[in-house]
Amino acid sequence: MTDYTINLARSLTASPEERRRFYRGMMVYLSVCGLGLTIAAYFLAVNLSVWWNARQDRERMLSTAVAVSGLSRMDFDQPEDQYLMLKKPSSQVESLEQLLKKRVQLVPVVYNLFAEMPEGVVLQSLVANKEKMAFGLVLPQSTASESGDPVRSLSTVWEKNDELMRRVKTIRPVTGERRTSGSNSVFFVQFECTLN
Repeated sequence: MTDYTINLARSLTASPEERRRFYRGMMVYLSVCGLGLTIAAYFLAVNLSVWWNARQDRERMLSTAVAVSGLSRMDFDQPEDQYLMLKKPSSQVESLEQLLKKRVQLVPVVYNLFAEMPEGVVLQSLVANKEKMAFGLVLPQSTASESGDPVRSLSTVWEKNDELMRRVKTIRPVTGERRTSGSNSVFFVQFECTLN
């Protein structure tokens, strides 16, 4: 068998000028890659530093919040669970607020009814619901005799009170009678007012 000595790589060998160009190109390529990696490493370090500082700030705030509020650390670590737990009570509070908006405000009505009462007038009874309020007054004889018709004088005082008239539609007397208790004579009047 005959041995052949053929150099197949002879045509692939580059000239010194081509090798110089190739190595210079490789050096430029490696320099650009090295510069890119250096910039990437810098930004990674900056981001890690920012993340680490933010984490430490969060830990400090969390420790402070846990110490001040008395809540456990898990309450702050898993806020979604806390929001879900608070959803039902918050909806109950919202429905309660809606109910409170619909309720009739009786305190301002009662206050304005009795704010300018003559001296000696006493509240005997008070019954109220959403639409009406009934109340009884006891007027001493001196008040009834001084003003002539005590019901008319009370109605005049109430009609002049704008705040009261804004909250009620009508105030009307239902019954009235004079009674004597021992030596004192008093006037009992029952009123009814329709609320707005």
